[in-house]
Amino acid sequence: MKNQLISSIKKLGFGIILTFILFPTVTMATANKIVVVAPSGSESVQAVQALKQGFVTAMGLQFNVATQSYSLDSGYTIEFESDTGKIYDALKSTDVIAVICDTSVVCSHALSEHVPNDVLVIAVTATSNELKKGANILRLAPDNSLQAKLIHDDLFQDIGTERFAIIYEPDIYAMDFLELFMSKYFTDITFDHSKPTFVASIPFHDFIANLDKKHKTIHAEIALKMLRQLQVSAVLYLGYSKGFATLTDPELGGDHSVAKHWYASDEIYEDVKGFPHLKLYDLFEPNSQESKHREYFYGYDAGKFLSQVIANYQPQETSNREEFLQIAKKTVLAEKDSLTGAKSFTAADANGRFSVKTFDEQGEFEINDVTVSGVHEHEETVINE
Repeated sequence: MKNQLISSIKKLGFGIILTFILFPTVTMATANKIVVVAPSGSESVQAVQALKQGFVTAMGLQFNVATQSYSLDSGYTIEFESDTGKIYDALKSTDVIAVICDTSVVCSHALSEHVPNDVLVIAVTATSNELKKGANILRLAPDNSLQAKLIHDDLFQDIGTERFAIIYEPDIYAMDFLELFMSKYFTDITFDHSKPTFVASIPFHDFIANLDKKHKTIHAEIALKMLRQLQVSAVLYLGYSKGFATLTDPELGGDHSVAKHWYASDEIYEDVKGFPHLKLYDLFEPNSQESKHREYFYGYDAGKFLSQVIANYQPQETSNREEFLQIAKKTVLAEKDSLTGAKSFTAADANGRFSVKTFDEQGEFEINDVTVSGVHEHEETVINE
């Protein structure tokens, strides 16, 4: 009797081992983590906090600045990651079902050939045209091609046939924007020679974190000296707030008088000092009773879209990131449920809405709501003065 019992236990143990060998899926981790990559050392701490707050609020949770992880009733968890390098780990991890990122520089990691493309990636305010290459990347903001068209048309209208230069911070965002702008420019002057004269594109190195110091050859003083020598009527700045302020704020050694007209793309969303004939372009922000950072609105829409995907996804057993991604590709967040417009995997290419802050001769400004499409000319409606 004893020998029979031992024999039965041995057979049972062998059967369990065989089951794990033949059916390994029973040991696979359930994909239930949502990772939000929000770098604490970014240029704007307020932007990061606003993104987190908007996202968590849209997911139906109470936001707390000190909280780094949340649990949803649906069984999913939200985790905030401040180290942008950890985005690689999140993209590779089989228990991560979605990754949320903000800037073009950070989101571009999802394009690497070293990470799988079977996980949903939501680019909150990243606008680089390069992100179109990611079949698993949902872009909530219009790409740079639409904004480049808007700034191009405004600059051409403002300065006639006079000279202009471009200053850019050489990263994926600005390089992409520069290429799109110049493509539009050269296409236009081919058919109409009565256009502004492009004289130079100047890389600006002061605040490029991943550039070795010995290669930072063009700083603010040199850039301003070059602009004076070029005698331009206008400058287009493609970069970030610190760099722009360094070039234009007299208290920081800047000098905006080197050109009559200045144009700055959407990454200059901090409270920089305005001056006559400056145009600041930003992603569209809705009118709000409360003063909120633009990242709140786009973070909120990221949360609303993801909530809708979760509601639509009914896994048979364990959550699968590939299945989840396919549901996301079929999901549409209606405009009535969104703060910044309808969201889907094709919505960002259809049209773009922007807020343009224009300073007049006296330094007073008005903010216009501008819609741009790839086909029709943009229209403006004053929404705030």
